[in-house]
Amino acid sequence: MAKHSPARANWPLFEGPKVIKRGKAWDSYRLANRLRWLVATDCASIYEFSLNHIFPLKGACLVTYCVFWHLKLSAYGIKTHIVAFGSGIDKYIPEQYRNNPDIQSRSLIVSELDMISDYELIVRKLITGHGWEEYEKTGKNGGQPSICGQPLPKGLQDGDMLPYTMFTPTTKVDKGHDTNVPADPVRLKYPSAVFRVLQAFDIAFNYAWERNVVLADDKKECDKEGNIADETFTIDSSRWTPKIAWLKSREPATGRKMSSGFDKQYLRNKGIEELGINKLDPDKPADIAKVHAWKVPDEAATHFIQGGKYLFWLLSDMNINRFRRGPMGISLPPDPPKNVLLVCGSETDFPVVKSVCEGVRPYVTVDITSCHRNPNELVELVKSPRFLSYDLVAGVGSEQLGLPGDMDAWAHYFCTQDPTRREVPVAGVALGSGESLLAARMAIKRVPGQPLIMKELEGEPYVGPEGLRELLLRITNGELPPPQIRKEREAKPGFWQNF
Repeated sequence: MAKHSPARANWPLFEGPKVIKRGKAWDSYRLANRLRWLVATDCASIYEFSLNHIFPLKGACLVTYCVFWHLKLSAYGIKTHIVAFGSGIDKYIPEQYRNNPDIQSRSLIVSELDMISDYELIVRKLITGHGWEEYEKTGKNGGQPSICGQPLPKGLQDGDMLPYTMFTPTTKVDKGHDTNVPADPVRLKYPSAVFRVLQAFDIAFNYAWERNVVLADDKKECDKEGNIADETFTIDSSRWTPKIAWLKSREPATGRKMSSGFDKQYLRNKGIEELGINKLDPDKPADIAKVHAWKVPDEAATHFIQGGKYLFWLLSDMNINRFRRGPMGISLPPDPPKNVLLVCGSETDFPVVKSVCEGVRPYVTVDITSCHRNPNELVELVKSPRFLSYDLVAGVGSEQLGLPGDMDAWAHYFCTQDPTRREVPVAGVALGSGESLLAARMAIKRVPGQPLIMKELEGEPYVGPEGLRELLLRITNGELPPPQIRKEREAKPGFWQNF
């Protein structure tokens, strides 16, 4: 078990029930009748190191995923260890902790199972991570590439889809890193468990695929009969990536790399970039101290949690708060109305905008500012505190719609000048008809790097009054993606001259 960071060690415990285990992200308490009370913290780990950082809402996010997939898998007769969740936990926990939305949001009541203790049950659909590392290692010098003793064709690259859903178990150790083991002996020892984790994975993979999301791999724990325990297809236990990004990452003939996604990979990449954490030893005190002293970048923490919230909306059509109020039965206070700024390049666009915005829940302000005729005013708007007060800003119009791209570029520039500034999400909505609509669509879609809020999984902008209405409903009831990773490019004055 990784040594706890100060943030994890200081996470408060509940009084009364006996503490069984303090894991990397969960605390476990023993209750009567072979039940346990699992409480998810807002802590995280990467490469077996406990990070010294609190990630607000992470615990509630993990539990919400577990409940969502528990309900999905139950419809197929797949049992999990969950007995109660949400408001239903109150009859099992001490009275002083009942009727508490935060505790209900991060808690599960589960059955004690006779767990498989010697292996982690890992399933893969894409080849990446440790699976890719073993594939490369076994395929060196003309060898037969394989994962966990299972031969694979040559020529696969990082992120490629495997020829079949593959069971790739690892050891389960308290110290150091888990290592891959041959699959066949584990399959023979625990046939029911292996069957169930493969079945559950295919159900989740197919469900997500229909929603334009790819489930790359997943780590499961269960008992010998195949009852699933621990986390279920969460941002901690699984790799998730948008289908459109994954398809794009398959385009090069060689040098393909796994596309980034909604899980911990961005956080892992930051740890590799700033610490070389993948080369550190979680059993060495000096390496542990180095990781615990690391300040997790705010943008990496935001990317991790916002990615988890965004993915849940993609999978469930509900944001986490709505799911907690609905299926989980938790009495959360209403979400405050969102503030939206719509910037029209011309007053001729206003009648359409007004007809959509009348009666909708977001508080909408409309500015008339042209990026061509009012460049100074546009820059001052983006620079102002007023701009930072909005949950979403959208440029709306037709023809060569430069507003969204210009506002996004200036917003990003001012964030580079002042790291304390918040990245305000900027969207574009194309209006008009015929060529003017097409031009507006292309102006939004072809902003370099596609940083604007669009229908991301379709790669298309919001179009027309219906698109504006859809965007406003999304900001009210849905989620926006994590901030786009920017590729900076150096300006090169006088790059070429003919004299």
